[in-house]
Amino acid sequence: MKTAILFQRLLVSIPMLFVLVATTACDLLFSDKEPDYHYALLPVVSIDSIRLAPSQANFFITCGTPDPAWSYHAHTFAEKNDTVEVTVTGKRDRAVIAPQVIGTIPVEIPYAATNSGTRTFRFGNVWDTKWIDTTIVIP
Repeated sequence: MKTAILFQRLLVSIPMLFVLVATTACDLLFSDKEPDYHYALLPVVSIDSIRLAPSQANFFITCGTPDPAWSYHAHTFAEKNDTVEVTVTGKRDRAVIAPQVIGTIPVEIPYAATNSGTRTFRFGNVWDTKWIDTTIVIP
């Protein structure tokens, strides 16, 4: 008799357990929550190449990252006369687990000039407060 009652309770519990697991799995798989990103300035480690076109320059640079889970987010220009200071911002999803080793990422920075001429570009290196400078002539 006790076995029959236990079996009956088990039969009632299994579908409830299945519904609970399925609901939790769907919530995890199809959640529309935005990732929780951390944003920070990334240091420019090197200027790898520059492609010039009329009134435009494309910089191909390498940025350092605190770990390999970082990616490019945005860049900013601060223009003062013929000098352009460039800073790069990276982002990292806080939920991603990554090894704690310094990494690098390639970044392309397009610059559209309002007129041709000589400009000095200063790329920020936030780790040691130095700048990487290059002077180019924009056709």
